[in-house]
Amino acid sequence: MDYGVERLKEKWNRLHKVHRMFSELLGHTGVTWDPNTNKVNAAEEVWQHFYMINKLDYKIFKRKGCKHYHILGEIFSGTIAIGGLENVSTQLPATSEEERMTSLSKLVDNVSTDMLNDERSSDDDKDFGDVLMVN
Repeated sequence: MDYGVERLKEKWNRLHKVHRMFSELLGHTGVTWDPNTNKVNAAEEVWQHFYMINKLDYKIFKRKGCKHYHILGEIFSGTIAIGGLENVSTQLPATSEEERMTSLSKLVDNVSTDMLNDERSSDDDKDFGDVLMVN
């Protein structure tokens, strides 16, 4: 998939927003999440608080969790290299803007492919996997 700079930035921003929002939710007192079942548990008052911020997105989190939160954490924490993006000891890190954009494009393609494959194998209704796949 060929991404232009603008499309790549838009996708990056959408993924970053989902990661940030779900992280804020999990950081709230009284909120727990089971990554095995992808179930978020919180009192109704907590959900009402988050609905005041962004009802649509937080309703999706309540109903579906954030299936790819661990992958988004790897992307946005900057601490773990995945797939073909890691640097071997004999390879210097990307230095030019073009090299960084190429690496980022590969990363987004890999995440998009993983999410798309997960969505195709699922009978679930719309969740953030669908939202994130919009190009």
